[in-house]
Amino acid sequence: MIRSVIVEDERKGREFLRELLERYCPQIELVGEADSVTAAVQLIDAQKPELVFLDVEMPVNNGFRLFDMVPKVDFDVIFVTAFDQYAVKAFEYSAIDYLLKPIRVSKLKQAVDKVSSKLESGSRAKRVETLQENRREDFQKIVLPSQGGYQFVRLEDIVRCEADSNYTNFHLTNGRRLLVSKTLKHVEELLGDKDFFRIHQSHLINLRHVRSYLKGRSGQVEMDDGSVLDVSVRRKAALLEKIKSLTS
Repeated sequence: MIRSVIVEDERKGREFLRELLERYCPQIELVGEADSVTAAVQLIDAQKPELVFLDVEMPVNNGFRLFDMVPKVDFDVIFVTAFDQYAVKAFEYSAIDYLLKPIRVSKLKQAVDKVSSKLESGSRAKRVETLQENRREDFQKIVLPSQGGYQFVRLEDIVRCEADSNYTNFHLTNGRRLLVSKTLKHVEELLGDKDFFRIHQSHLINLRHVRSYLKGRSGQVEMDDGSVLDVSVRRKAALLEKIKSLTS
């Protein structure tokens, strides 16, 4: 059983989530509820939960303030949010679980199952710290879930990403390769506005690590790690325009 609390300012919201958890998530043991961040700090101190379901949009203090007010983050978090796409990206960059309102049962069960299978106290505080950083538009770090836990990687250290069926290989500047259970399409959606560009069905590259462009019908790029990658014909013009914009 996972000792859990709900932090949500609206009574109907707390009741709805509680009913879903009682009906569909038998591994959850609810040990308390709070209607504000201030009340949540006291509840967490008293009950020592392993998991907090945390509403983001609350009056006075939003959910993120909780991390400034608790002395130590030794619990996992599932955010409940109606945030826009940019804020959702911040959650995904930091490997923090979240539920979009209105809550869907399938997504709730998926998030709880993920926490249940990966209760890793050692990385909780670091993931929250990364989330706080990623809420800024100039964030520079991403958390990559791996078989052994979580890897914290700076964007500048990613040379390229390569599709591997429903997984993606991240090739890093130090020669390491990390296999992540995300499709390349998903990674492109996260990184596409951060100087990363999809040059091919199988390749997403960090434009800051392009060593040279080799001319041809579609062309090729040579990366800082020595790899030479084909550019698809339909992506060639957009790639050259992107490279030009970075150097101008």
